[in-house]
Amino acid sequence: RRRRCVRAGDVDVDGHEESLYFLRFLADQRVHDGLRADDRLIFGHAHLSAWHYSTPLDRQLRLLMNSSYFGRNEFGAVYCDPWKTAFAPHMSDVPPGLHRSLWRHVFWRTSVADEYPASVWSYPCCGTFFVRGRAIRRRSRAEYVQIIHNLRWMAQRVPFFHHYRQSGRMIESGWHVLLGGTTMVPKPPASICARSEGPA
Repeated sequence: RRRRCVRAGDVDVDGHEESLYFLRFLADQRVHDGLRADDRLIFGHAHLSAWHYSTPLDRQLRLLMNSSYFGRNEFGAVYCDPWKTAFAPHMSDVPPGLHRSLWRHVFWRTSVADEYPASVWSYPCCGTFFVRGRAIRRRSRAEYVQIIHNLRWMAQRVPFFHHYRQSGRMIESGWHVLLGGTTMVPKPPASICARSEGPA
């Protein structure tokens, strides 16, 4: 129903990877307030055949959008691999004891701050997922704005997390909680997991 691009010059994403692009989009009042419950949005980044795209993105989207998995889930994966399953978010160079503290800093003053999963995390890698409009609007626009402020504050006050891209990775590890309200994202069916061969 709507196409929108966020230009690279619109926001400083160094250290946050794709997270700030996505958050700026979600915080846009025209986008947030204009979403209908059954709208479906697909988030991805990089070029069509990036290392984390086992099938070219355009081909994979055709498989996904024709599947019942896409039709019945509020939040889901575009790809089956890479996939993360662990007892903590995907973080490098951060001692496990600091994961919860970093989560609280990233999501400070939002309803997500106290939703750090206590169980196993299972979610798609690399910030590539789809979500319905109702799931996005479950959180207020003000919360997405607050997360952006939090990331910028951390970039200034806690440069380690910024320069080593940890705050961005925490967001990547938390999309399924922020938007999907779950720690366990259902994996796509085998019909869209197999690598396609031949021309698109």
